[in-house]
Amino acid sequence: MDEFKNNKDGKIEELKASIATQKSALQKHAVHVKTQQKELQTSTLELEQIESDILGEKTQLEEAKAGIAGLHKELAKLQAKVDLSEAEHAKAEEKLQEEMATLSRFDTELKELERVIKEQKGIVAQADLGVQDAEHKIQALTLEQTKAQNLVEKLEQLCPWIEEEKGSFGKPGTQYTVRGEALTPLKLRADELKNSQEGLKKKINPKVMNMIDR
Repeated sequence: MDEFKNNKDGKIEELKASIATQKSALQKHAVHVKTQQKELQTSTLELEQIESDILGEKTQLEEAKAGIAGLHKELAKLQAKVDLSEAEHAKAEEKLQEEMATLSRFDTELKELERVIKEQKGIVAQADLGVQDAEHKIQALTLEQTKAQNLVEKLEQLCPWIEEEKGSFGKPGTQYTVRGEALTPLKLRADELKNSQEGLKKKINPKVMNMIDR
């Protein structure tokens, strides 16, 4: 205190200078504090925005997870439909193979039947030719028989004695005896033609004829 009293003015000046220095430092510190406050506010706003963004991202993430779960369910349903379709396709394929095998068997049977029909047609054609030939020959023999009968009737009209003597025709020991060997070839030929015609008719399968007619 004595020093202050002795150097009052100097001390006051020192105090003033110290106060001015402190004020200047305080002002600088205030400016620095305000700057830090602004930075803090800015950082706080940025933090709030980041937290808001994180919350939004979490919401979107949950929605995405829910969407993925829904897609998994839909995928499972679609997979079940695909499995069912594949099973039905396999059954249809198996049935198709069976039907194709049946169709192939029918085709083989049809070809065999066509072969038999063709063969039978050939037999029928040959039989028809044989029947026609036999019929022509029978017609010729019938015509010869008719001519012979007409000749006999004419001879009976021209020769009245034939009526009286015809009871002796063909009897052994008479003048009207006809040698049997002369008639035998004609009779055998007639029997042969008749038997040939009957045989040809038997060779023709009626069922095959009906199929051919269709």
